[in-house]
Amino acid sequence: MGQDCYLQLTILSVEIWKKSLRHELEVTLSCAASELPKFNCIIQFTSKENDIGPIGFLVRDKNRPLITGDINIGQKNFNNFCETSKTVPPRNASIFLNTSPLKDFLNPEINNQVTNARVNVLDCGWRFPLI
Repeated sequence: MGQDCYLQLTILSVEIWKKSLRHELEVTLSCAASELPKFNCIIQFTSKENDIGPIGFLVRDKNRPLITGDINIGQKNFNNFCETSKTVPPRNASIFLNTSPLKDFLNPEINNQVTNARVNVLDCGWRFPLI
């Protein structure tokens, strides 16, 4: 397996979303990535235990300046993230994603006609400013 990489995303907004009574809560983030300044990022966090392998993935749309992602975190971390994100920080909060190699993913000039660029998310962390 290759070297892990890190991607910092600045959180622009957070929504807690329940699609229906049959679905669990999701937290949806709208983010900006300094490494991809012309791209919008939308990441969904769900509460799901993940014992082995990646906890999620990011996909760069080949037709639009959009990155979407799905990340599964355990119930305790999910609850912590929900509670923390209910406060309005004095400046933008950030999430940090530990990913598989980003070289091709970060290069929007790579034109892949068959599939969208994709990277695995191996771990994540967050920073919410208090003062």
